[in-house]
Amino acid sequence: GTAEPARRGATLAVHSMLGYSGGFVGPLMIGVILDAGGGMSRGSWSAAFLAVAMLMLLALTAFWLLRPRELAGDKGTDRSD
Repeated sequence: GTAEPARRGATLAVHSMLGYSGGFVGPLMIGVILDAGGGMSRGSWSAAFLAVAMLMLLALTAFWLLRPRELAGDKGTDRSD
């Protein structure tokens, strides 16, 4: 479904905030993991990207669990095109 018309602005604001937050936190998280893993080794990079992948899976699961099941505006609309 889509956002309710009255909440579309807030929905886009949250979407933008999450995107910009990820762009800020991601490099910091990778840097901390690389430093903790001993620097620029292959194992450190693997751990860093594994941590990012796990965080993305966690976020995807949260979005899937928290999504609205059905919106009032979705009833009676034909989206076949």
